Amino acid sequence: MPFSLPGDVRSTATRPAFADAPGGSAKIPPNPCLPRKTRLMHHHKSVTERFFHALGFEVLAIAICAPLGAWLLGYSLGHIGLLTLMISLIAMSWNMLFNLMFDHAQRRMGFDRTLVARAIHALVFEVGLLLAVVPLAAWWLDIGLWQAFVLDIGIALFFLPYTVAFNWTYDHLRERFIVRKIRRTQT
Repeated sequence: MPFSLPGDVRSTATRPAFADAPGGSAKIPPNPCLPRKTRLMHHHKSVTERFFHALGFEVLAIAICAPLGAWLLGYSLGHIGLLTLMISLIAMSWNMLFNLMFDHAQRRMGFDRTLVARAIHALVFEVGLLLAVVPLAAWWLDIGLWQAFVLDIGIALFFLPYTVAFNWTYDHLRERFIVRKIRRTQT
């Protein structure tokens, strides 16, 4: 029976259990095009999972950034809180779209989600977000575009390591969850 990954048009056969998962004992069908970790991470991500991934990222970011931004910039927590919420909604939408494109690129190119891949992911994501957020911040804070750009660079310096850390952690927790789920279905 042929093996296929989600999105693989070569076969619509059901997928056997993954096996060379750490400590796993099931059989993984050979697929020389994709490394083991990539096969595990390709376990289909639903729209719901993408939504909760983005939501978790943004809720934690707001919890950190709103009080910190209010304190550093001298605005009220409510004023900065609303700005971070607006930015968060933009970022969440961009996050879902960007991660869908990132997953598609991974399927086409077959790369692992290494720390370097996640660092590039974070950098490209932040550049795209910068283009949307600078005009909003300038308008909301009644500052010039240059000042908003400098402010956004400061925010990006926080979000680059935050994005890498959040997604790196998410990837590892997700892999553990998938392996555990696969083991449960085999018993």
